[in-house]
Amino acid sequence: ALPISLLGRSLLQNKKWRKEAADNFRRASELAPNNVEYLGMLGAIYQAVGLATRAQTVLEKARTIDPSYELPDLEPEPTFSD
Repeated sequence: ALPISLLGRSLLQNKKWRKEAADNFRRASELAPNNVEYLGMLGAIYQAVGLATRAQTVLEKARTIDPSYELPDLEPEPTFSD
């Protein structure tokens, strides 16, 4: 799970690769389901791209492991307006 999560962290360096980063953290959390760091990064990506319901679901799962857990902050995706 660790190599997969490290790849996810690397992919986060470019906002264009957030989907791929999420895929890696999802896979890492499947391999190590009690690792709140992997769950947290997955939830943070979901939150940053506007998938609040998914982020909340992941946060709730992380809190079953660590009740005080909070999602890490990632810079949100930019929004465009006229």
